[in-house]
Amino acid sequence: MNKKFGEISIDDTINSGQVFLWEKIKQNWYGIDGENIFVIDDKTKKFRKNQEEFNFFRQNDNFEEIFSQIKRDKIVKNAIKNFPGIRLLRQNPYQCYISFIVSANSNIPNIKTRLNNLCKKFGKKKIVDKREFFVFPEANVISNASISDILSCGVGYRAKAIKKASIAVTKNEIDFDILQNMNYQMAKQELLKVFGIGNKVADYCYSRWFRIID
Repeated sequence: MNKKFGEISIDDTINSGQVFLWEKIKQNWYGIDGENIFVIDDKTKKFRKNQEEFNFFRQNDNFEEIFSQIKRDKIVKNAIKNFPGIRLLRQNPYQCYISFIVSANSNIPNIKTRLNNLCKKFGKKKIVDKREFFVFPEANVISNASISDILSCGVGYRAKAIKKASIAVTKNEIDFDILQNMNYQMAKQELLKVFGIGNKVADYCYSRWFRIID
């Protein structure tokens, strides 16, 4: 990580509205990322052993180049000054994709509740540190679920979009590996073909999984 721009702030980054399935218990952060449960020691700022390879905090990004471009915007420049430790996160792409569909016209507490409901309804149970977690469901599970079952998670009108977006993944109409190698405009156009995804959600998905700068 480039020290010039300061250390990553775990609390500020996780609480910034990018991810919704994280919980701080004592000095550890526990987070669901796809089928993984990440554990971060907030005191040492280190992942549990063998989790570093996921590069969740994108330490390999060129922060100097990124900041030099985005700080041209006065609001962003002020945000960087006040919260220099916030980073864009590299999340599980399917979880990110569904999370921001769920986020439409909502607030963070409701988004967290709805996503936790989806995990409990459709995800697999895992035990970490004697605690029970439900990982994020796979696309094929959601795509085969009934609308009524998805509605039971409290997602409201978003249920149809969640199911259709999942079907697009299972049918390879949305391939995250291919999108990752596209430029911004091309990737965004592919995402916009999915029912329930508009400009804002497409931008969220792209920036949090693919690139920050083309």
